Amino acid sequence: MQNRYTLPLLSALVVAASLASCQRKAEEPVVSPGAGRGQVWFEVSESPMGGETKAAPATLETFTTSHESFGVVGYAYASPSTKTRDASDAMEVSYVSERNRWEPATRVWYSFTGNLLEFYAWYPYDADADAVSVTAPESIDGTTTYPTITYTVPLSVADQKDLMVAVASDMPDSPPTDDPVQLTFRHMLTAVKFSIGKYTTCSSITLSGIPRRGTLDMKTGAWSSVDTPADFALTSSPLSPPFGSADASGQCPIRDEFTLMLIPQTLPAGATLTAETSAGTITVPLAGQEWEAGKTVTYRLTAPAPFPVSPFSVSETKTVRFSPGNLQAVFASAGNSFTWQFAENQWNYVGKAAANTKINGNGSVSAAGTVDLFGWSTNATRYGINNSKEQTGYSGNFRDWGNALGSGWRTLSSAEWTYLLSTRTTRDGNRYCKATVNSVSGLVIFPDDYYHPAGVTAPASGGYGSNIWSGNDWTAMEDAGCVFLPAAGGRNASTEFYSTGTGGVYWSSTSGGTIDAYFMSFTSSGLNPAESHRRYSGRSVRLVREL
Repeated sequence: MQNRYTLPLLSALVVAASLASCQRKAEEPVVSPGAGRGQVWFEVSESPMGGETKAAPATLETFTTSHESFGVVGYAYASPSTKTRDASDAMEVSYVSERNRWEPATRVWYSFTGNLLEFYAWYPYDADADAVSVTAPESIDGTTTYPTITYTVPLSVADQKDLMVAVASDMPDSPPTDDPVQLTFRHMLTAVKFSIGKYTTCSSITLSGIPRRGTLDMKTGAWSSVDTPADFALTSSPLSPPFGSADASGQCPIRDEFTLMLIPQTLPAGATLTAETSAGTITVPLAGQEWEAGKTVTYRLTAPAPFPVSPFSVSETKTVRFSPGNLQAVFASAGNSFTWQFAENQWNYVGKAAANTKINGNGSVSAAGTVDLFGWSTNATRYGINNSKEQTGYSGNFRDWGNALGSGWRTLSSAEWTYLLSTRTTRDGNRYCKATVNSVSGLVIFPDDYYHPAGVTAPASGGYGSNIWSGNDWTAMEDAGCVFLPAAGGRNASTEFYSTGTGGVYWSSTSGGTIDAYFMSFTSSGLNPAESHRRYSGRSVRLVREL
């Protein structure tokens, strides 16, 4: 589908505009159409706005009863070699409601000298405004010299209009009937639109170093002397609503009132697009790109997020996105110094391997490695990196792992796990499924507005063997927003492990008493979003961030 700015075809609406070297008084009656003499009538239409993108069409209703106006200037000639301007000034043509037609303020008439006429029209009229300046020479030579428009794009998008021109040549000044002269307006600017990933908000977009002034040859449609670089900033809160209507590729068009109407050109060095989004700043160099007259260019902004960005409802009012993998504490050597990271892939887990097996106390290990099974985190347990099975060693209030990472990461509460897996409404009714992903068993959770990617086997109900997806399959599903929780099992102390590869146990932030806490658990045959048991058990952690 092409982007188009559509202008209604006024087949039933004609413009009473006349250009001649001989004028009659405005009060003089119009010559009867049957006599083949009278005013020049214009029937107005517009050529379609082209495009090569897939955003929804925008509508620009120009020649309507909203009292917009356009300008007309005409030339008379006996032969194409020399054409003389036939009216002393350009005329503004406006809608006259009592006559239900468009006409100039003062009527002018055919000269009936046997000459031919050539008409140049432009929209918007704005002859005295800063944006549009029309130069109509006294005569044109029919080969290289024509009326021109010097146009300066307003900096505010609200003030930008769709500059259009129309030319009608070789019109007789003594037509045999009262038929209208056809004016087909052509779009002379480039419409610049934007879309962004449907789960990312955008607070501002700036096009920097874009020349905004140029001269248009009304006959050929060629632009010249394009200069005066400027910045065009679009700001709102936000520009596009989150989770809005998206096309098949997952892009959400930013609202039409934020469409820029800019001069066609080859963009110069330094031309840049910068977008501030909920996933960070996007900066794109535009130098060398070509903008064509009458075309729509849509810039698709794909947020470079290092984690799934699709929304998952965890309550009636809150949506979150998940981290890209299970939480891990990485020890470069024995001791108590470590760094946080997320697993490289959503299916990765450590299991019964260092340093899960080398935990020897409150936040320390006896050998280098990675811990990804944590006791319930309190001030007394250093984020649950503890091998003690003494219940009193895990007393106290919850200390969220997300607080250590910052940037808004946190652990789901038990009520949120329950809402996510048992209550929320999704587009197709599927909240989750059991699956084997890249040969790893686990739980796949679908985002609220999930569209399963083409070419990947559709999800089915059942155990881990009901859905077997390859790494490539999962890449497509992950791009569509899916989350995978591997069945990483759990541990007691640092030597006792259970359900590795067959069951998943994921902590919540909710206490179950002085010695217990809540977690979500699943196996191939069951799922419990709100189970409570001992805090000392090492379990997986998958963090979220609120949208």
